[in-house]
Formats: sequence, structure tokens, C-alpha cells
Amino acid sequence: MEFEQIKNILSELAISQKELTEKMKETDEQMKRSSEDLKARMNQTDEQMRRSSEDLKARMSQTDEQMRRTDKKLESLIGNWDSLIENLSEVGVVEELERFGITGLRESLSNLKVKDGDGRVLKEFDYILINSDVLVVVEAKTTLRTQDVEKHINDLPLIFKSKVAKDIRKVYGVIVYLNAHDQTIKYAEREGIFVIKISGEGILKTQNQLNFMPYNFVKS
Repeated sequence: MEFEQIKNILSELAISQKELTEKMKETDEQMKRSSEDLKARMNQTDEQMRRSSEDLKARMSQTDEQMRRTDKKLESLIGNWDSLIENLSEVGVVEELERFGITGLRESLSNLKVKDGDGRVLKEFDYILINSDVLVVVEAKTTLRTQDVEKHINDLPLIFKSKVAKDIRKVYGVIVYLNAHDQTIKYAEREGIFVIKISGEGILKTQNQLNFMPYNFVKS
């Protein structure tokens, strides 16, 4: 898939992505207001508090449903998400990580399968970037949720069952995504994971703070 084709695909998604982002921000703001409102109403009736909670759940459900519809649209437009992320990673992810001092990631592997002693696949990693002593595990998501971050963190140590991790001194986690709640991004950053957003124009932008310190999954 040519990079120009990727940009065209992502441009088609720009409008729906913008709408979803606005919806997610609206939900985040509603969550904040509802939390403050519930605190203010602690002395009011249980029925009033219940209605506020139900209203918040309804708004979150609407946003989740819109996320699912966006995911389906992305799947139908892109067809092969792994191919898309592989092409973007060849330049975009590498360049973004260089801003944090991670350089020389010249070798790459896609769809790396890690197997147990009986040959059963334990995990298939979307994309791996390697230099002489650093290995970066890249996970691709259309819509990034907190449980996706947790799964990436739990799955990452499986990379040490692969020969590619031999003699590696640093292993970092990266998640590339199109849509996510602000809370999810903050959670990933707290856990030491790089989070890189793909815009509707195919531009990648790391969401971590410049003073961000990634977690090294190599056991000390």
C-alpha cells in the first residue's frame, strides 16, 4: 500500500473522526460535571443522584456506540489495518520516537508470532522496531480503550520468549491509534507507554509529554 493511498484513506475518515473526537470531549466534560454535581448533591435525595448517574451512563453508552460504528467504518475503508500501520511505522513512528532520544531503529518486523514450547501461538505482535540494544513493540488500535492499554502491558513480557529479544537491554511499548478518551491517554502515559495518534491526514503525533520517561520492560 502506497503512503499516498494511506493518506487518501485517512482523509476520508477525517470528518467522522472529528465528530467522534468532539463527542468524546463532550462525554469527558459531562463526566467531570456529573462528578462535581454528585458531590454537590450528597445531601439531596438518592433519587436525584440516581438520575444523574443514569444520565452519565447513557451519554457514555452513546459515545461507545459511535466508537464501534467508527471502528467498522475504518475496517471497511482500510481493509488491512496491519498493512496500514506497517507503512506508517516505517517513517512516522520512528521519527516520533527520535524526539525522545530513541534512535537507530532500522530493523522492523510485522506480525511477529510468539509461541510456547509446544508451538502454540501465545501472542502476535503487530509491529516490532529494533536497533542494536533497543526493541520497541508497537500495537495498533482504531479506537484505544483503557483495557487495550492494560492488555498491551500484560502481553509485552511475552516478547522475551522470542529470539528477537536476545541481548536487548531496553524494551518499550508503543500504541498507535486513531481515537481515544483523554483519560486513556493519561493512563497509558502513567504506565510508561508511548501513545501516538494518527490524524485524518496521515500525520503521526506523540501524545506524551516531552519529559516522558518510558517504562523499560527488561527485568533489572
